[in-house]
Amino acid sequence: MRSTISILEQIKSSHPELQFEASDDFYWSPSNSTIYYRESMEVEDYPFLLHELSHALLGHRQYARDIQLVAIESQAWDKALQIAPQYNLAISQTLIDESLDSYRDWMHSRSHPGRHPRWCRYVVWQS
Repeated sequence: MRSTISILEQIKSSHPELQFEASDDFYWSPSNSTIYYRESMEVEDYPFLLHELSHALLGHRQYARDIQLVAIESQAWDKALQIAPQYNLAISQTLIDESLDSYRDWMHSRSHPGRHPRWCRYVVWQS
């Protein structure tokens, strides 16, 4: 099995146009073309790294409506599934469904003022 460092290094070398920086969580920042990743990344975190890479590869920068966010997230997961074999990785459909459900739940909570919002489990990107 590959180490976290070797997979991260492989992704970095495949995408020299992007910056990669250790952080507390995973997210894509289009303003500085940086993918932030968990410093303590484990094997089960690789799909999130590929997901954020997918936002970058797809040119995701912003969204105007909440419903667009769900579409963008879905696009990024589709792209992550597409590129995962390049790194000998697999992404479970359950993980994708749980991630997308968290955005749907967030969107639903925003449509009902007065309810305590259940925030998305996964960060999309930050400007």
